[in-house]
Amino acid sequence: MVANESSFALLTTEGEVYTWGDPRYSLGRDITEEEPATEPSIVPALEGLCIAKISSGGWLAGALSEDRDLYIWGHTGNDGAVLEFIPDSPGDVGLVDLGESVDILDIAIGSGHVCVLTEGGDVYTAGRNENGQTGIPSEASYQSKWLKWERDWQGDVKSIFSGPFSWNTLVLVERNI
Repeated sequence: MVANESSFALLTTEGEVYTWGDPRYSLGRDITEEEPATEPSIVPALEGLCIAKISSGGWLAGALSEDRDLYIWGHTGNDGAVLEFIPDSPGDVGLVDLGESVDILDIAIGSGHVCVLTEGGDVYTAGRNENGQTGIPSEASYQSKWLKWERDWQGDVKSIFSGPFSWNTLVLVERNI
């Protein structure tokens, strides 16, 4: 189970994802009388997929399938900033596309920013950057599109981390010394 500013997401051992929380921000599903926002309900766009990992932060949530596809829903905050891969309609789930033949191994979602690790060891980030949380030196306080980090570390990236209320990203690198 993961939490963010406004909702919860639960990953079952069967790979199903349930959400509940504040209906003002997307739960990745429509809110109905039969499936109110206050009750855990399955995310229909992910039904039939086997989800391996979920992550959440700020008002965003994401699910990484065993097939290495990434699905994201939610909202980046109240400042009107938009991530190009998040659907406009509440209740919809967006599929992240980093290009042909790019598989995603890991995901970390913080407060308004998203970081992914690819099978090739590349790190991509998007979202809020007021405090450098996307890890990319930039004058821009917001990155609406995916930006690839330049590889200036020595070793292989093994994992990425960010907390639900976090303005930072941690990249774990294994060095062969």
